[in-house]
Amino acid sequence: MGLWMILKKMLNSFWWSGGQNNKGIRWMSWDKLTGPKNDGGLGLRDLRAFNMAMVAKTGWHLLSNPQSLVARCYKARYFPRMSFFDANLGNNPSFVWRSIWQARKILTLGCRRSIGDVAENIMQVPLVDDVVEVELEA
Repeated sequence: MGLWMILKKMLNSFWWSGGQNNKGIRWMSWDKLTGPKNDGGLGLRDLRAFNMAMVAKTGWHLLSNPQSLVARCYKARYFPRMSFFDANLGNNPSFVWRSIWQARKILTLGCRRSIGDVAENIMQVPLVDDVVEVELEA
């Protein structure tokens, strides 16, 4: 049994315990407990999803700050000749790298390449320099 299941069982027993015999009434499903408050849930965090989000955030920091010491160390050790998204798990990976490597899937769902200067307002940049009117013969 994984750590997530042990923690989930502990939270379940806290919310649904009925005393010594542990036959309490399950008033809400776990999905409802972890749902947003706006949707009628209690807003509790799904620990596995929260952990994956935090690990993906670490991967995002590796991508957005490639000159940081941590990013350079991971690049040198695990993906020296390729991009972060093309990296393999490698031989004897650390627990942290294994987690970041698995969280790449989450990052690929939200990453986009930016073309041009982000500071420019796209509505003010002319897409065509000169407009030439051409008459078409019918």
